[in-house]
Amino acid sequence: VHTKLYRVKTKPEQSLHRWLPPAMAQPVRFLVLLALLQALAAALLTAPQSEAVNSSAAKSPKSGKLKKQYDNLEHLMGHLKTDITKFNKQEAADKTKSEERIAALKEEVQQDKEQLQNKSLRAFEHEMLVNRTKADERELEYWSHGRVLQQRMYRTHIEATHGLMSKVKGVL
Repeated sequence: VHTKLYRVKTKPEQSLHRWLPPAMAQPVRFLVLLALLQALAAALLTAPQSEAVNSSAAKSPKSGKLKKQYDNLEHLMGHLKTDITKFNKQEAADKTKSEERIAALKEEVQQDKEQLQNKSLRAFEHEMLVNRTKADERELEYWSHGRVLQQRMYRTHIEATHGLMSKVKGVL
């Protein structure tokens, strides 16, 4: 079974990320890597039988092009593993930062609500406390929602990286 690989002709000045919003640039990189891995797998599967006869050669090819591709895949696997550790460290740092900010905001909202119970406040002071409390509550909601979004991005990055790693392992 022979599969054909098609090359897409693009102009050199055209950049894939030039027309994409920044939030989509990272997932597109994963998709491009996935497409490259699938093309490489198809190329390796259609290699002549003489190169794939020896089982030790299949695990660690010694011929020129296959050796270079194998080395590139091993380098990619190492890069993906370091990405996972980087994602884990960044998630831990973001989690502590967000939890500290959320705790501080909850404390501020609690203090504002306690001060609002004071009956000796002038109308201006009362109105200022009401506005500050509303602003603090909005900021607390912002940080809480931001934390949920950070967790989703972390999970998405980890899932995509593990998916790519499984594709690379399949090719190796």
